[in-house]
Amino acid sequence: MFITPEFYNVWEYWNNIRGDRIIPERKKLNPADLSDYLGWLAILDWKGDELNMRLLGSDIIKEVGVNFSGNKLFEKGLPRVTDFAWSNFKKIFNFPCGFQLVFVERKTSGLLVEAAILLLPLAVEGIEDNQILCYRRHLGSVGYDSKYPDIVQLGINRMSYIDLGCGVPDIDLEEHLLTTRFIPNEKKSFFRRLLLS
Repeated sequence: MFITPEFYNVWEYWNNIRGDRIIPERKKLNPADLSDYLGWLAILDWKGDELNMRLLGSDIIKEVGVNFSGNKLFEKGLPRVTDFAWSNFKKIFNFPCGFQLVFVERKTSGLLVEAAILLLPLAVEGIEDNQILCYRRHLGSVGYDSKYPDIVQLGINRMSYIDLGCGVPDIDLEEHLLTTRFIPNEKKSFFRRLLLS
């Protein structure tokens, strides 16, 4: 079910701190318990119609080459990708449920990488879905591109829900994802090969 073993480990920690709640309280999240993963963690703030990057791990910053802390999440994506992500984000977290996705992004050097993200909601001061725990893993390099120098997020190749006990949204992801895929070289795409095997 989980893309990488690390995703499962982060999920298991999140699941343990929630106890009998649907969503764990943010104050129960102890960074020391996730020391092996800290550089790849991020915290997102959910504020009405905005999703902002509150905290971004140092390993993510090194890999992407940009520190997005304090910025709106969808500012640096292709419109077809960000429109898809934003239109479904509220549905996904109002259930609530978690999700994981595999995407292609462009580093500042022009290197294209395939990466995966696990997103799990956190409750703050009694509000059930106003922060999101994000864990990211690099899956592999897929090529080089100089066509989109100001764009980081180029495409979402796969996305799946994680049922937290409330069900998942009734959204046909495959149909929508077809419009967001960006696979510069399918033979080099680790996850694409995995999906097709």
